[in-house]
Amino acid sequence: MRLQPLILTFLLLAVSFAAAHADSVDLTITPVNNAINWDGTATYLVTVTNNQDMPDTFRLRPSSFLWGTLTFDDPVVAVTAGGTTLTKAHFSPPRDVVMSGYAVEMLALSNSNSDIRTSGLLKLDVLNELPHVQPDWGVPTQIRPGKTEVNLIVKDTGNLPVSGVTAILSSDLLKDSVAIPIDNLQKGEARLVWDTILDIPLNTPSQAYAFKLVTYKDNAVINEYVLPVTVVAQPSVDINVNEKNGFLATTYEASVMNVGNTLADDSFTAEMPSWQRVFLVSKESPDLATGALAGTVDASWGYKLMPGESALIVYQISYIPLLAIILAFMVLLYAGSWAFKEELSLTKETVALNNALKVNLSVRNTSQKPVHNVIIEDNVPTPMKLVPGFETHKPIAVKKGNGVVKILWRFDTLWPGEEKILSYSMKTALGVVGTVMLPPARGKRRALIAGEKPKIYLSNSVAVRANIATQRENFED
Repeated sequence: MRLQPLILTFLLLAVSFAAAHADSVDLTITPVNNAINWDGTATYLVTVTNNQDMPDTFRLRPSSFLWGTLTFDDPVVAVTAGGTTLTKAHFSPPRDVVMSGYAVEMLALSNSNSDIRTSGLLKLDVLNELPHVQPDWGVPTQIRPGKTEVNLIVKDTGNLPVSGVTAILSSDLLKDSVAIPIDNLQKGEARLVWDTILDIPLNTPSQAYAFKLVTYKDNAVINEYVLPVTVVAQPSVDINVNEKNGFLATTYEASVMNVGNTLADDSFTAEMPSWQRVFLVSKESPDLATGALAGTVDASWGYKLMPGESALIVYQISYIPLLAIILAFMVLLYAGSWAFKEELSLTKETVALNNALKVNLSVRNTSQKPVHNVIIEDNVPTPMKLVPGFETHKPIAVKKGNGVVKILWRFDTLWPGEEKILSYSMKTALGVVGTVMLPPARGKRRALIAGEKPKIYLSNSVAVRANIATQRENFED
């Protein structure tokens, strides 16, 4: 409760002290011409009265230096005790002043005692104004390379309508300066004067830029407005894939270039069917991952490129390794067939000849080495009978037993590729209707070393269709 009287007493003492010091000096301001154009200068007579009982000097200055320009013929005046001194003050308003009335405060400060001061107002009437056309920027201050919608609105912010105003918009981000005819604007009117798509190249350096709008009337500059902007860092790559088809292989060359304005740290990805991954060939091993679509795989190659740098990624889908595997298998198969195929080839065929049936046996050495001690055996089954006489090689023996006639031939050596044709004939006196199966001929090579079993070779069987009457013999193949 005691604080309020104390504070009130303190405030009263402070006001009384300030008033007492203000009474020590007086200012009298008399306008000489204070009705001026926007670019004019008002003049005032300033009388400084020293109410002290001692002489003093006083500094004259504006209370603020933020608006307009106030000057004095004598910025420092000397005043005798109880005397006065007269000087002149001149005030020029700023260029952006609008038509209106104003009061500008000035100060008189004692040089002997900083507490002795006073102030006065310089009243001013501005009769006209420059066109007040101010921009409302529709341009982002952080711009990404590429295409961006931008616009500019101008507004009459003064107290008078404007006419005949033009403007020039310029920036390092524009190809050319833009001439803007603003023409007439009513007080407070706003108008869209520029609306476009700003296309900033992807490799534009990331740094500070500016848009500058300069307004003119009668070819004279009215004002300049600047909007600082920054092009942000943004990586961007241009990828071209070239496909070349070759023998059992398709080569892909992906040219990757950083056309942006900062480091591009990314990867090139190629999608392919999962089964092709085993045929993927690349100097640099890619990272493989399951693709977004079922049954696909993504192969990725990483890259780090500074602006303007490029990289070439080459990979193949090649079936040549598969062909090599198939050829190798065929070579092995061929070699195995040579290693394990039969040394002797036996082929049996028949030919109908008059009332007899002729049998031809072909014996051929199909190996790459001679074959020794070869026995060929063929049987004449019942009811067929062997016809005496042999056209080519005579057998070493003809044996009867168990209802068949056995014919035996022997060759000491069959050289590689050598072929022997063995022929004989058979007939029957019985009437046979149907098919008679002639058993396969048999070849045997004796063992070459002790303990080895003799090797047996068989020919094909032959089916003979017979239509033989009791009185007549007839054979058909």
